[in-house]
Amino acid sequence: ANTHQTLVKGLRQNYKTAAANTYALALGFMTGNAVEPIRQALASSNQNERINAARAAAYMAGVLSNPDAFHFTSDRTFDIGLLKSLIPQLKVLAQTENDTVKVYAENALRQIEKLMI
Repeated sequence: ANTHQTLVKGLRQNYKTAAANTYALALGFMTGNAVEPIRQALASSNQNERINAARAAAYMAGVLSNPDAFHFTSDRTFDIGLLKSLIPQLKVLAQTENDTVKVYAENALRQIEKLMI
């Protein structure tokens, strides 16, 4: 749980920094375990946190779409299902947020949709 907390705190960093990107990437590689922390971060009042959470969701979609996904997930189908549960929240961000957040939310949605083909 401590790793999660550290990574989630990392999502509060300025989204333009390499560190914020690294935290998002690390959460993406945690696949299913990170879906709940990402869900909470998407609902944060902190814009950096929302952007970095959307970025983490996009990374997770990339990890799960990779032929080597079995290295990072014990149950790919289950983890994809969990990731898909973020779609409604990402859609709201894509529709209601400012352009900065919108770009990241839309990208996450595109990456997740690719998994479903």
